[in-house]
Amino acid sequence: MNIPYLAITGFVIPVLPLVVAAALFVPKLQRIALGLAPWVPLTALGLLPLHGEIIDFAWLLLGARVGIDDIALPLVLLASIAWTLAGLHGRHHLPKERRPVFYLLWLLTWTGNLCVFLTLDAASFYAAYAMMTFAAYGLVVFHRRPEDYRAGRIYLIMAVLGEAAIIASLLTMGATLGNFALEAGSPGLEEMTEQAWVIWLLLAGFGVKMGLAGLHMWLPLAHPQAPVPASAVLSGVILKGGLIGWLRFLPIEADGFQIAGMSLAALGLFTALYAVAIGLLQNRAKTVLAYSSVSQMGLISIAVGLALAFPDLAPLLVTSAVLFALHHGLAKSALFLSVDIARHSPRTARLMMWWPALALAGAPLTSGALAKVLLKSGLAEAPDLFEPAMLLSSVATTLLMIHFLRLAWPERETDSKAFARSTLPWQCSILAVIILPWLVAAWLLPEAVLRPFQPGYLAETLLPVLLGVILVLLGRRLLPTHPRPTVPEGDLIALFPRAPTLALPTLRFHSPAHVRSHLRMTLASAERWLFRLAPAILIWSGIVVVMLVLR
Repeated sequence: MNIPYLAITGFVIPVLPLVVAAALFVPKLQRIALGLAPWVPLTALGLLPLHGEIIDFAWLLLGARVGIDDIALPLVLLASIAWTLAGLHGRHHLPKERRPVFYLLWLLTWTGNLCVFLTLDAASFYAAYAMMTFAAYGLVVFHRRPEDYRAGRIYLIMAVLGEAAIIASLLTMGATLGNFALEAGSPGLEEMTEQAWVIWLLLAGFGVKMGLAGLHMWLPLAHPQAPVPASAVLSGVILKGGLIGWLRFLPIEADGFQIAGMSLAALGLFTALYAVAIGLLQNRAKTVLAYSSVSQMGLISIAVGLALAFPDLAPLLVTSAVLFALHHGLAKSALFLSVDIARHSPRTARLMMWWPALALAGAPLTSGALAKVLLKSGLAEAPDLFEPAMLLSSVATTLLMIHFLRLAWPERETDSKAFARSTLPWQCSILAVIILPWLVAAWLLPEAVLRPFQPGYLAETLLPVLLGVILVLLGRRLLPTHPRPTVPEGDLIALFPRAPTLALPTLRFHSPAHVRSHLRMTLASAERWLFRLAPAILIWSGIVVVMLVLR
């Protein structure tokens, strides 16, 4: 492949969203920019020729490196398709007067998300990760209701704590390794005297994004408050920034990290079961999906933890984790879009909602069955506890998906004319769930892709789904019909007092005078935010200083 072409492509495609976002401020270009914005993520498919190549931009930051390896390829595909379909969905389901604001935030977050998957050096990765994290705040508080600002405040607090742990670990590694390359993990970490501190900081920092139990409180608050298209990519794609952070920085194929690996696997197992239990006690469909994402990220954390603990199994477990992430991202994105679609779709069309729900439960012949069979095949050397726990998790996920469908399914038939106009992106997302994970698995693990079709595996994947359905039927017959107990959204966050609400200025794009006025308002608001975040910034600075002194 021609290197200058790749270099131009590797630079232009990540920068293009920023150009379209800037055009939203130009009145004469705003209409064109609004038409282009939903399609911008699709251009990431033009980066696929970068697979196996590394492009150096020595002039950018501390020497940026861009490329797509076997870890990033499924995630880039997921991001491009899920963001495009969710963006097109937004054109039909967002208020017309607020679309410029939405797509501005949308494109900024997309730029960070894409670059997280592409960057192969520590400095560029963190710059992209921080951009993705803080731009997504605007999507969380987009509707500007009091509950949105509360969710956004908690999101920011958890994000700052996670960023503090990540930057402390990166500065510690950078003092010894410099701006190290990421295509081979974190070379030299196993020889550093601070390796224990760094490993635990990385696990905690990226664990916030993954929603591990105890670090998950922001997720069931933020995702339900965001607009449906934003929820689809927040839950389906952005969470995977934590996964690729682990896979890039942790010494996955090095010996001597069994305690950290098994700790992560155990916490992932607890997360998978705990989140389902709390999700079953929720009364909003989007909140149930948010807890489902926490649970599914727990399963991925098991794979990463076991890869860290057992280096011999690392290649299979890492591939299983990214394929699981691809399957989950597509299915969860389709389910979030279903929340809007179910309101105005005929009953026959609503039956399509069942396919991504069955995929998440791991039903036979779905991408979920493929993902869980591949994940289970990597548990050969794991403690015996994990296999029955995986079965229990599939049963619990089945219960959660039935609960979601009950909440999302409207009680009355509605006008189907709107359905015909606005649901093509949703239908395409379901088609992607059906096809894409199998194609990627056939390319990455051709010897394993037919395994879910074997009779033994068919029975193995059917059993937990049947058990889940039986439990639902028994519950309806045996349990009392009075209202079920509920748990507040965010569960553990209910233990903390409610703090004052943050507010954002209203952004409009009418004239240069309006732009200047609102820019002043934004700067004033940012100044107030920084004042409120001063304690967190001091804590972050203290952690950095302590880590450098300990070195």
